Amino acid sequence: MNGQVIKSTGYDVQQMFSLNRGDEYISSTLTSEKGTLFWAVLSKQTDTIIMEV
Repeated sequence: MNGQVIKSTGYDVQQMFSLNRGDEYISSTLTSEKGTLFWAVLSKQTDTIIMEV
């Protein structure tokens, strides 16, 4: 490596999303210069919103 820090999503967050899949995607209207600020899905089965910031 050349000393650069590369941001990546943590394993625990990826595992949470893989185990808690939603039924419906909720689109984000909050954006920044680097893209979308969050992703969210709705689980109709558990009436829960799952959000990744």
